[in-house]
Amino acid sequence: MESRQVKFKSKVQLSNQKHHRSFNLIGIIVATVFLMALIFNGTIFNQNFVAREISKSSISTTIVTNVNQELSQYGLPDNIMTKKEANRLVKTSVKQVYAGNEIKLNLNPVFTRAEKLIDQDLSGLGVSTSQLPTAITSTVKTKINEAITQQINTARVKEISSKLLMAKKTTTMVLVLSTIILILLLIWALMRHHLIASLSWILIISSLLALALIKAMMVFLNSLVESSSYLSTLSSQAIQDLGHFGNGLALTLLIVGAILLGLRRVFRG
Repeated sequence: MESRQVKFKSKVQLSNQKHHRSFNLIGIIVATVFLMALIFNGTIFNQNFVAREISKSSISTTIVTNVNQELSQYGLPDNIMTKKEANRLVKTSVKQVYAGNEIKLNLNPVFTRAEKLIDQDLSGLGVSTSQLPTAITSTVKTKINEAITQQINTARVKEISSKLLMAKKTTTMVLVLSTIILILLLIWALMRHHLIASLSWILIISSLLALALIKAMMVFLNSLVESSSYLSTLSSQAIQDLGHFGNGLALTLLIVGAILLGLRRVFRG
């Protein structure tokens, strides 16, 4: 009789172990997907992060140099575009792109600066821009608009913006879906009385997987930036900042998982 009871208990324990392993495997996969989606949403698909990284890169400097060189060919002052103004335009562009809007730049501050600089050049002749024919001032504004548009609102930028928005929407959907599944898994584990045991291993292993994926992603992004003339103006610091954000998040969850595992073993002991 005892032998049958022992066999029955061992079968139940074996069945529970298999169930827990399957549950943990599903949880690890979902948690890893959730963590990576969270990292992407906090960096690449976060307009504040992108705007900040662009302002730290050489993109604004490149825009200033190219715009001023272009305008100087028409006899205009070669210091119309400034780094401050370029940063403002870039941040505005990023904000509009992430909002899903077409890039529309307010160039009035640039026009005002151009008029002041031209007035300074004409002051020796006793002339000001207000005395010039409307057609001339209109042409100047057109040239400024064209020069800036060629640097910021290009066909390449529009193509990247479209792909970025699509990827952002997909990542947001993945994040929402994985969050829902994780909540359901945690509720199930709580009802089955193995929440702490499963959650600890899920957090530890998914965090380790995320750290490995972040490392691989950083290697890929570095090689992509180095091989692309269009992306080469992005600072390698942007990739490092992405890595720091992701590693910090993954390590935090890893520590939480280790603490939960330690507490479980202490209380069991």
